[in-house]
Amino acid sequence: MKKVISILVLFITLAALPLAAQQTFEKGALYLIRSKKFADAVINYSESGNGSAVTLQNVAECGASRLWTVADLSGSVRFINPFDNVSFHATGAGKIEIAENNGSDESQLWKLEPVGENTYLLVAANNPDKAVRAVSKSSLALVPKKGLKNDKAAHFEIVKSNVSGFDAS
Repeated sequence: MKKVISILVLFITLAALPLAAQQTFEKGALYLIRSKKFADAVINYSESGNGSAVTLQNVAECGASRLWTVADLSGSVRFINPFDNVSFHATGAGKIEIAENNGSDESQLWKLEPVGENTYLLVAANNPDKAVRAVSKSSLALVPKKGLKNDKAAHFEIVKSNVSGFDAS
């Protein structure tokens, strides 16, 4: 009986480990998504219209378009800029573009694969073999995920902004 209980406790502990490693995001808090390769650069957009490019830009040069809420959706997240009500999504053409926030658009969902403390690969939920990668100090692309765990250009840190939350309760 002791052996069965020990095995059961071990199984429950091992099953809970992935949950303990998952970062939780504060409802309504605003976050920056910072490149680990280009330390002063954050994910940003310059125009809020559908199809506008999502880029990296020096955080000091950005306005509110650098701020994102992170909506946790059963293992995926949606990054929403609450000021323009836009989200970034993965296009079929391998681009990351702005689109109006749409709760039923799977292309706006992202899986966060941990590669360090608060640091992730941003994996397209609608194309799980592809992740976001900085191809220059200002340009992002959706590229094959293979080999990116060791590529700082594909690592993004999600940090809480000093700006007050949008709809925090």
